[in-house]
Amino acid sequence: MCVARGDGLPVAMVDTVGAGDAFVAALLAGQAAHWPLALRLARANQFGAAACGWRGAVSPDPDLHARWRAHWSRQVPGEV
Repeated sequence: MCVARGDGLPVAMVDTVGAGDAFVAALLAGQAAHWPLALRLARANQFGAAACGWRGAVSPDPDLHARWRAHWSRQVPGEV
């Protein structure tokens, strides 16, 4: 069992539908990419918070995931 605690992130709340799915998607992407657990959780928290910024479960932005992947790939290991 893994127990972790982290602070929430401030967001311009639009809708919480899809936030949990976004969190889990980023968490699993990080696991597949072998990110350290703390980094996985931080990035999942960021992506889940970002999902609260659009209406509905899916972002209307077709480039959203590509931008997040590019952002995360430019960061040094251990950086959020």
